[in-house]
Amino acid sequence: LNQILRCPTVVLAGRVNGERGLWVSFDIDGDPYWLVLARERFDRQHGPHWGTIALIALGLAGLGGLAISQLVNRPLARLAEGLGRLSRGETPPALPEDGAFEIAEVNRRFNRMVNDLTELESDRAVALAGISHDIRTPLTRLRMEIELSGLTEDEKASMNDDIDRIDRIVAKFVEYGRSGVAERGGPPPEPVDVTLLLESVCDGYRAQVDEGHLIIARTIEPGLRWIGEPLDLARMTSNLLENALRYGHAPEAPAQVVLQARARRDCDGIEVRLRDHGPGVPDDQIERLLRPFARLDTARSEHGGSGLGLAIVNRLALRYGGSCRLANASGGGLEVVLDLPSARTAARLAARPAEPR
Repeated sequence: LNQILRCPTVVLAGRVNGERGLWVSFDIDGDPYWLVLARERFDRQHGPHWGTIALIALGLAGLGGLAISQLVNRPLARLAEGLGRLSRGETPPALPEDGAFEIAEVNRRFNRMVNDLTELESDRAVALAGISHDIRTPLTRLRMEIELSGLTEDEKASMNDDIDRIDRIVAKFVEYGRSGVAERGGPPPEPVDVTLLLESVCDGYRAQVDEGHLIIARTIEPGLRWIGEPLDLARMTSNLLENALRYGHAPEAPAQVVLQARARRDCDGIEVRLRDHGPGVPDDQIERLLRPFARLDTARSEHGGSGLGLAIVNRLALRYGGSCRLANASGGGLEVVLDLPSARTAARLAARPAEPR
C-alpha cells in the first residue's frame, strides 16, 4: 500500500472493460498492476446508517411490545370488569377459557366461582323463604290463640308486641338476603318521581309524628327524578328513618331527623342525606355499622333491632354502583349520605370495558 501511495502514476476508474467497481491502476518496479474493489462490497460497506437500523429495530420492538401488551392486558381487563360487576352484586358474563394456559386457568376458576356464588345465592333465597314461612306460620297461630285466650287486654297487647317484634326481625333477615342482587325477573328500572316518593315515605310515619316520637324536617328538591326501582329507594329511606327513630334521639326526647335530597351535580343520579340529633357514634366504630348484625352495645337489642338496617341500605346502594357513607355531624348526631347513580348510569359504567394498565 505504501508503494501504491508513493507511485506518481496512480489512476482511479469506475469502469474498466465494462466492469463496474473501484479500479486503481499503478506501477511497481515498472510493472503495471490493476486493483479492483467489487461494487457489491462497496455498497455493503456503505449501506444504511447504523442509526437508521437502530430506529427500525426500535420501531419493530415497540410494535411487538404493543401487540404483546394487548394480548396480555385484554384478558386482565375482562377479568377486572367481571370482578367489578361481581362486587356490585351483578352476574358477570362467562370469561373465555382459551388462550395462554395461565390466563385460561384463572378464567376457568373465575367462571366456576361465579357459578358457585349464583347457586349459593339461589339456595340462600330458598332457605330464607322457607325460614320465613316456618316461623310466621306458628306466629299466626299464636296470635289466634292469644285472641281466644282469657287473658286481659294488656296481656294480649304485650304478647302481640313480642310477636310483632319477631315478625319484623324475620322480615329484616329476608330483606337482607334479597338486597344483595337484583331479583331475576323483577321489574325493570323506571323513572321515579323522587320528590313524591320521599314525601310518601315520610307520610308513612305520621303516627309516630302525631304521637310526638318523631320530628322530620324535609328539604327535597322539587321535581327530582331518578331511574331505578322505586321499592329499593323506599326501602333505603325507610330503613334510615327506622334507624334514626330507634337510636337517633336523646333519652325521653323525640327523634329529630333532617332529610335532604337533591340531584347529583357531576352526573345522572341523586344524593339523599339523613341526619339525626342523637348521641352519634364513636369515630372508630362508624364503619362497623355498615356490617350485618353490627351493634355498638347490647342495650340496642332492647329496641328490637336486628342489626341489618344499615347493611341493607349499603347493599342496595352498591347494587346501583353508589355508596352509603356515615359520619358524625358537626352539631351532634349521625349523618348518612346516600350517593345513588341512576340504573342507566350504573349499567353504562358496568358495560364499559376496563382500561388496560
